[in-house]
This record gives sequence, structure tokens and C-alpha cells, in this order.
Amino acid sequence: MDGLSIATGALSLADVCWRVAKFLRDIPAAIHGIQKEIDALIVEVESMESVAKSVNEYLCDEPAAAGPSAANMENLRKNCRKSLETCEKIVKDLDSLVQKIRGSPKSRVSPLDALSKESRRRKHAADLQKLRGRLSLEKQNLHILLTGINLYNHRAPGAAFDHVSSGLHSQIDEFKRRIETLERQLQSSHEVHRDRDEDNATMADISQFQSSVKFVAAAMRAATPDKSFDTPQPVKSVYTGRASYMERLKDILLPSNSDQAVQKQQRFVIYGMGGSGKTQFCCKFAEANRKSFWGVFCIDASSHERIKQSYAKIANFGKVEPNHIAVMHWLSNWERRWLLLIDNADDAEMELDHYFPKGDRGNIIITTRNPGLRGHGNVGPKYFEFKGMEVGEASDLLLKVVEMKKPWSADVLSWATQITEKLGFLALAITVAGVAIRDGIYSLSTYLPSFNRYWEQIRRSPNPHPDTEYRKMFATFEMSYRKIEEESSVASKDAIRIFQMFAFFHFNNIPFDILQKAIVNGGIEKRAEENADQEALRGPLTWYQWYNYIRFYALDFIAATDPSPPSLPPFIQEDGESGILNERRVRYALSRLTQMSLIMKNPENDSFSMHPLIHLWARERPGMSTSNQALWSNIAAMTLAQSILLPPLGNSEEEELFRRDILPHIDHVRTCQEAIARTIRQNRKDFWSRLVQWLEIEPSLGRSQVIIYAKFSRVFAQTGRWKDAAELQQSVKEYTDRFLGLGHPATRRITLALAFTYWNQGKSDLAEDLQKEVLQACNSLGPDSHETLMTKDVLGQTRWQQGRYSEAREFQQDAVDGLLRLHGPKHEDTLSAMRSLGRTMAKFYEDEDLKEAQRLLRIAFDGMSEILGPKHLKTLDAREDLAMLDLLQEQNLSVAAETMQQVLDCRKDKLGKEHPYVLLAMANLARVKTALGEHSEAETLVRTGLEIADRNLGENHIGTLMGRTVLGIILTNESRFGEAEATLLQVMEKQRFLTSSRGDFHPDRLGTMIELCRCYKLQRKYDESICLCDEIIQGLQQISLKQHPLERKTEAEKQDLIERKRVAEGIEA
Repeated sequence: MDGLSIATGALSLADVCWRVAKFLRDIPAAIHGIQKEIDALIVEVESMESVAKSVNEYLCDEPAAAGPSAANMENLRKNCRKSLETCEKIVKDLDSLVQKIRGSPKSRVSPLDALSKESRRRKHAADLQKLRGRLSLEKQNLHILLTGINLYNHRAPGAAFDHVSSGLHSQIDEFKRRIETLERQLQSSHEVHRDRDEDNATMADISQFQSSVKFVAAAMRAATPDKSFDTPQPVKSVYTGRASYMERLKDILLPSNSDQAVQKQQRFVIYGMGGSGKTQFCCKFAEANRKSFWGVFCIDASSHERIKQSYAKIANFGKVEPNHIAVMHWLSNWERRWLLLIDNADDAEMELDHYFPKGDRGNIIITTRNPGLRGHGNVGPKYFEFKGMEVGEASDLLLKVVEMKKPWSADVLSWATQITEKLGFLALAITVAGVAIRDGIYSLSTYLPSFNRYWEQIRRSPNPHPDTEYRKMFATFEMSYRKIEEESSVASKDAIRIFQMFAFFHFNNIPFDILQKAIVNGGIEKRAEENADQEALRGPLTWYQWYNYIRFYALDFIAATDPSPPSLPPFIQEDGESGILNERRVRYALSRLTQMSLIMKNPENDSFSMHPLIHLWARERPGMSTSNQALWSNIAAMTLAQSILLPPLGNSEEEELFRRDILPHIDHVRTCQEAIARTIRQNRKDFWSRLVQWLEIEPSLGRSQVIIYAKFSRVFAQTGRWKDAAELQQSVKEYTDRFLGLGHPATRRITLALAFTYWNQGKSDLAEDLQKEVLQACNSLGPDSHETLMTKDVLGQTRWQQGRYSEAREFQQDAVDGLLRLHGPKHEDTLSAMRSLGRTMAKFYEDEDLKEAQRLLRIAFDGMSEILGPKHLKTLDAREDLAMLDLLQEQNLSVAAETMQQVLDCRKDKLGKEHPYVLLAMANLARVKTALGEHSEAETLVRTGLEIADRNLGENHIGTLMGRTVLGIILTNESRFGEAEATLLQVMEKQRFLTSSRGDFHPDRLGTMIELCRCYKLQRKYDESICLCDEIIQGLQQISLKQHPLERKTEAEKQDLIERKRVAEGIEA
């Protein structure tokens, strides 16, 4: 249907509209009583006339659509034509109705005539209203359709598209609501048996409107400008072949002749052996069709952790928390067209569909060597199987890489065909071979004899790959590697060492910063250590302290003179002494590897990648014995560790981002080391084998390994992997305990770090034991040393978590008094200790204690605001405590709600939406809101937080249980007593196991019991409530040295319950 026919209909409608509008203007002179109705009709019809003219002006010169949008454009035009026809019919019906109301045009205007017109108007009022409603809906329908057509013909840049899209979304939402109203009216008409013809017309309107919404939604998806473009690797300039596959995939995912209004998530699988060009094909498809997608994203599916980390990097585009669940949820609800490339999904044990965004949105392409994953495709043939390239395409690729100028002679083509055939027509092997020929290492005529020699070596290696084609590829890699090795220059030696080290990093996105920081950080740490030693030696030392320092330096000397192989590559060791990177030397070595196609450079982020097959071969090539694997995996781990700074260094935002980005490499090198250790154990089957292996590799934990563990644990702790962090910190602690003892500050620091990890896991008993050990060790420093006082403060915080408030107050009061003497009231650590003490004082509930809590928290908040800034995380903690103190005293609740909202917003901005402290702020804000009577908002807040806490912290974490208690309070306030009772009972049972020192009477559990008692009382379950009061009183007596205010309150509550029960029983009697 062309634009001209639509325009003709639009002109006809416009003419009718003009005549009706003119006629309506004459009526007010005769019938003043219906002025408002006529004015409204005039506006409606004139508005419709304006829309019709817009259609005419726009569609007369409308270009014909082409490509994937053609079919949907035709659907939009058809709907536009139907809508115009419907509008014309409505306007004619309106004209006829107005004629009936007016009567004879020759009749004289008189009061009697006006009265008659008013009578007829009332008779037809309902019909008039229906026509006006239908006309308004059709006008809105036309507006939406025209906007959809405009999106196809005039693609807006990002910001402009967002503006248009936002407005269109609002129109569509309003339109949907009006359609739903029509559907409800239709349903009610069935119940009262109204006119069936009228119902059929309404049903036709609903169907027409719904199809308009679908077609316009498809237009939005197709017209979205690309906001993100991220592929697993750049497309090589010599990319060749697979053109027919490319066109077929485009027809499948971006069809030009199908109904795009039928929306579903489209998934397609590219399956085949490694090196067949699967990833390059997908990158080429994305590059060629990037304008068809709002965003192109890539997921490295080589492991569960890499999938989660890849999703986390997409989070910024959706402005969601950087975790895979949040990002998948965002993609599931994102209406614009996106493409997700899931690369290297080869793990047969992985349930890949768990990592697909749910719902019917988006396009997904999966690359895999695993035939079992082909079933994930759901469109077209579901998958393509890639084997070798076509003969002609393979020769073209080889000669492009060689940079052989056309025309190619018959001999050249013959050699190219023989080489590519020998390599199984596999793109990766052909590319590596072509680079070696291009660089003059071999020629087309001499390549095959050399290849056959290396092929024999690979074939006869102790553990050859079972697949012949893979072994042929490995032979091409070996040829390139050996040529670099044979150069024997400084650059070639550096290149070989970097390559062997990269083999144990993750194959994707190896930052250049790893090498740079590994060199620079050595100097930074050395200077910091020297400063610390000078500071420590200023005061008198005990004999035991001198002994430990001498022992530590002796270990340093032994490590420095250790004859075992170096734990860092020579260029890092040499430059590390000066702390200055010889960047030219390192980059030249990297360029040799890039030139030979053994690694690839990613210029966007100055990182390097390796093809997974090259990555595998590099670890398992001939000559890489188990002992060599152990050596180079250790070098890789030590280089990674050297790039990480330990506290108090490395606290900048840049360093935090760097640690986040190297997590995949830490995971991979640890996985390799575990596999190597298993192989070593397996090989030690007899005495001689054990002896040989022992001489080659000593697996016991040494000082360098301890450094690696300590630094890796910082990365795990930062990324919330508390279990992994605790495991490494425990090993470091055992080592430092053995060689240094708690008298050394390094041992005390790692012990407190492990205690902090336990504290975050909710394991307060374990945290307490470690902190007590450190405090005992600090006796030699004196009671007024900074380290002693800070240890008392953190031990007090653990006591607070355990609900042992009297002991917490004692430790924290000592810390505050000592820090005031040592540093004064304006020091950050003094203010932190005052904030801890203030929070503890609030738990005693007496008026004087609450006043002291208010004073301490106010000083802490004001001081931190001045020193650290009003939005610093520590300042926010003090501000939150002040708001909770107001809630406790039931004062300034509106101010407390405003404060908590600001704290929540700041934490979200700084920590992300799923950080535990953000969840804490959500729970505390919910407590204030329910106290203000805003129960619905409070419930939404706390349920959102609990969903995250259950997933990230676990259902039994102390923070999760606190949040569920808050939910019970809200449900009670909403009179949903059954739900509240079940929730509180479940929490009470789990709180029995919070800490061994409190058992059934942890203060958190007593608080839950108080809320359950209130829930029973409101249900008039007086017996249950009275029994609970007795248990609460018993618990408060056990945890408090004197009568607790809550005990007095509970006694009074019990007496009130007894009286209520007596009155209730008397009434029944």
C-alpha cells in the first residue's frame, strides 16, 4: 500500500472534518444551552483535521522502506490507512447525529425550537459521547503510528531518540490503559446483552489498536541507535569467507519479510571445532549490523565466574548493580533491540540457559565446541556447524595474510591450496601460518616441509591431543614459537617469557597495567616498609621484639639468596629494583608476539588476549613439563600479586577498579596451580618418582606464596568473596604465626583482617577469638599505644554484634579515652571510636545513656563531616545512627525519614545497590516509614532488600534476620497477623544460633520476641503473649547486670495482658 493512497484518504477525511466543524460553529447561535458540548466537539474535529493534514503532508513524499524494516513499515502503513478510514466514518456518523439534533435547517430559531433541540441532544447524548471517545482514540492511534513510521525514516541520534522514545512510551502506556477500559466496557456489555453489532465494532477497534502498539514497538526496537558495541575481539582486516552464512543469519535474526510484531527472544548457535572462526564470524556479524541494535554486548562463557564478571561490566549501561542477576533482569525488561554474544561456551557441565536473560526480549548468539549446546537455538535451523573453510576461501585468507599481490599465479594458488588443505582449512591455523610466511620465516614453497617436521614432533609427544586437526593447528603454533625462540635476542627472550606467563592468566583482556604495576609497586612497598621500620625503631623495643625483627630480616636474606628459579620474569626483576618501567622494552616484546599472531592487542583498553586454543597449547606444548608448568604458574601468580598493593596502600578508586579487573586472572592461575598440584600428587606413586618430583618442586608454603595469598585475599574481600578471602587469610596467618608470632605487626594485621572477614560473614564468635589474641599480644606495646586502643575498639564492635553491650561499652570507653589523650578529638580514629561507643550506649535505654549516645554521635558526625566530608561513608554511618536514635526515642520521625533516605541514596551511589550497608539503610528507612504509618512503602523497601540479602548473604546471616524482623513488624502494623506471626516465629528459631555466648537470649532474638508478643496481643492470644513475656523477662535478666528498662516495660505489659484476659473471660462467662 503506497503513501499516495493513504494521503488521498487523509484529504477526504480532512474535507469532511472541515464541513462538520463549520456546521457545528453555526449551532451555538441557535442553542446556547449546549455551548460547552459543541465547543468540545469543535476542538475534537479540528484536532482530527490537523492530524489528517499531517498524514497527507508526511506520506505524499514518503520513501519506500527497505531491509529488515520493510515488512513492519508496510504493516504500519496499513494500520494508518485503516485508522484514516475509521476516522472518516466516525466523522460522517458525527455529522449525521448533529443533523438529527439540529433538525430542519429552515426552522426558525425560537425558545420552543431551542427546547426541542435540547431534548434531542439529551436523547442522543450517549451516542454523541461514544463518537467523541472513538474519535479521540483514533487520533491517538494515528499519532502513535506516525511516530513509528518517523522512527524508520529519520533515525535520530542517541539523545534525540531517547527523548522521542520516552514520549512515545508515555503515549503507548496511556493508549494501553484506554484499550483496557474499552475491554472492560465490552465485558460489561456482554453481561447486560447490549447491541451485538456495536460490540463487534468495539472488538474490531481493540484488535486494531493492539496491532498498532505491537507494530510501533517493533519500530522502536528496529530504529534504536547503537549505545554500546562490545565484541569478544576486533574483526581482523583479512577476514574472509562465510558470506553465505552471514546472509542467512541476517535473514534469521533481522528478517525483512516477516511479521516483526511477533516478539520473542531469538537465540542462535555457532557450533564447531576450535580455530574454525566462530568468534570472528560473530564479531563480523555484529560489526556489519551494529546499526540494527541498541547495544551489542559480549559474555565470556568459559566459566561461571567469567560469565558473572562479563555481565557485571554491562551494568553501567543499565545503571544497575554490577552482578549477573541484576544485569539479566535489566536486559529482560529492556524493550530496545540488543545482541548478546555468548562466546566460548564449551563446558559440558554448565547449564548455560541459567545465564540467558528471561522473557521475550533480545537476540543471543552462542559460540561453542560442545554439540550438546546446539539445542539452545530457537530460530531458523537453530545452529550452524563450522568445519573447515571452503577451498577457495581458505586460499584467499592465506594469501591475504601473506599480503601477496594479485593476480596470483597458478603456482601460488597451488601452494596455498596444499598448505590450507594440510591445515584442515581452519581459519586460526591458516592465519598463524600466513603470518610466518609474511614475515619471511618461511616461504609458500618451504612451509610444508617445515610443518611436516614439527607435525611429527607433536604427533610423537607424550600426551598428544586425540584430534588430528587440533594437532595440526598446534604444529603451526609451535613453528611460530620456535622461530621467536631461535632469535636469541633480548626482545625474543622477553617475548617468550611473557608468552609463558600469559598462558596461566585468563586468555581474555590481560591488562598491560599488570606488568607496569608489578614493576612500579615494588618501589612503593619498599619505601613504605622502610618508613614503618624507622617509625617502629624510634621507641625502646623489648628483647622479644628485637628477636622477631632479626628473624624477619633473616628470612628476607634467605629469600634473596635462594638458588631456586626466580619468581618473576627478569625484566620485572631488573626494572623492579629501580621502580621504573622500561615500557619500550616490554612493548617491543609484546609486539613480537602480536606480529606472530600468538596474542592479540585490544587497543580500546590497552590489554591483550589469546585465542583459547593457543592459550591451551601454550600450557601443554612439548617441552612444558609439569615442573615447568609449576614454575610459570608461580611466576604468573607472583606477577599478579606484585601488581596489588596491601593496606594502607592502594586505596584509590583507580586501584579498586584494577583489582576488580584482574579477578579473572587470579581465578585462572589458581585453577591451573590446583590442577598442577593434583598431577604432581598423582605422579608420586613410588619412592623414586617422589624423590625426583620433590627435587624439582617444593610444594610447601613459602614466603613468596604467603605474599601471593595475602594480596589475592584483598581482591577476594573487595569483591565480596568472603569464603575465598578467609581461606587465604587463614593460610597467611598460620605462616606468620609460625615464623613471626603475634609479636610482629604483620601477624597482628593479618589476624585482624581475618577477624574482619569473619565479622562480615556473621561469625562473631570466631572474630572475637582472633581479636582477643591480638589484644593480648598488644600488651607488650602498652595500654596507650594506638594499635592497642584500635584493637579494643574493634573487639568492642564484635561484642556489640554479639549483644554483649556492657562488655562492648567497657572496651569502647577505654578506646575513646585513650585516643582522646593520644590524638585529641579531631582525629579520624578518635571520632570512629566515639561513634562506636555512642551506638552501644543507645542499647541501654536509660535517659542518661540515651543523652550520652546523642552527644557522642553528634560529636562523631560533626567531626567526620568536617574532616572527611558530609558524604564520606564513615560520616554516613554516624548520621544513620543519629536517625535510629530518634526512632528509638520516637521523636523527629519525619526528619529521621529524610535523613535515612539521603543515607540510602548516598550509599547506593558509592557502594552499589546490593551492598550490605545499602540493604541496612533500606531496612532502617523501612522502620522509620512504618513508624510514620507508611506501611506499604516500608514493606516494598524491606522485601526488595531481603530478596538481595537472601541471595548474597544467606537466610541465616544476622543482617538478613534483622531485615526479616522488620518485615514482621510491618506486617503486624498492617494487621496481617497470620503472615507476621509466621515470619517472626521463623526468625526467632534461626536467631537461637547467632552466638554461643548468648544462646536463646541474644538481644536481637529478644527484640523479635517483643514484636511477636505485640502480634499475639493484637490477635487477643493472651495466653501465648503472657508466656512470651515471661521468657523475655528471663532473657533480659540474664543479659543485664541490673534491671533493664525493657524488663520493667515487659512486666507492665504482662500485667496489662493478664487484666485483658480476665476481662475477656468475664465477658464470655
